[in-house]
Amino acid sequence: MLAKTDTALNTKTGAMHFGIDVSKAHLDIHCLEANQSWRIANTPAAIRAFIREQRALLKDALVVVDGAGALEYEVCTRLAKAGIRVHRANTFQVRNFIRSFGQLAKTDRLDARMLARFAAEREAHLRLFVPEGRTQRRLRLLARRREELVRMRASEKNRLQAPEGKEMAASIRRIIETLTKEIARIEAEMERLVMREEALRRRREVLLAIPGIGKVTAHVLLATMPELGTLDRRQVAALAGLAPFARDSGMQQGRRHTGAGRSLIRRTMFMATLSAIRFNQTIKEFHERLTQNGKKSIIALIAAARKLITIINAKLRDAHAAQLS
Repeated sequence: MLAKTDTALNTKTGAMHFGIDVSKAHLDIHCLEANQSWRIANTPAAIRAFIREQRALLKDALVVVDGAGALEYEVCTRLAKAGIRVHRANTFQVRNFIRSFGQLAKTDRLDARMLARFAAEREAHLRLFVPEGRTQRRLRLLARRREELVRMRASEKNRLQAPEGKEMAASIRRIIETLTKEIARIEAEMERLVMREEALRRRREVLLAIPGIGKVTAHVLLATMPELGTLDRRQVAALAGLAPFARDSGMQQGRRHTGAGRSLIRRTMFMATLSAIRFNQTIKEFHERLTQNGKKSIIALIAAARKLITIINAKLRDAHAAQLS
């Protein structure tokens, strides 16, 4: 049974709060205020039917969908295109929210119920899901696949350092050659997609004008961080996983650390910063000043990467403002 406070959470607005737990085969759905649950197939047809049948409950509702890799994208997109507010949840945040109630049991149905409660209690702080355009989605998927292949190639190159015989070395070289060809094919396809869209092409030109930013870095940023140019410096650093977080308690002042954010962007920015330290005068002087002041090399590199992503964000923001004026 729901506690009385649960049903009273949104009586002022009359809006409903839904939670959806996603698996490959099905979706478990719970409406907090109606205290009603459903299980439907995780297929476009079943999702469309559910939206049509529950239109009255879903009107003005907030739906929180558990992040499950790519499995939740279809339901998030269908709901958003139907005009329903959707939040694509961070699994880590939801897990901590559930643990705060002392709930140890885990089932798909229980998770859906807790996601609905999460929607009600955190509504004012949740960012709504916005469906990607077709080109943007393809770019993001290609960038992710490229990253996977680059990691595979790095592993093979490490194995080549100490192969167990000529036959194994030849096999490793063939795999490296195949991976290199596929990476090049993906990079060419990413460039083709960017160049055929005028807005992406203009943003690419802005990025390439920044010393230290090459084509691959520009394409990955366009693919995985479309928010660039719309955020403030703190938001962009946090999204890139480059913002320092405090670890203070009482009289103790802990070392600041970075984390969270989008890992692919963070790795991309580290590589771009290594180039910028050589070719971008602003980043070079900033990095040198930090190292001369005794900062550890990794701390100086992170700080330089944070400054570089801030510059990129500002350049894109200014270019957009100039275009509108």
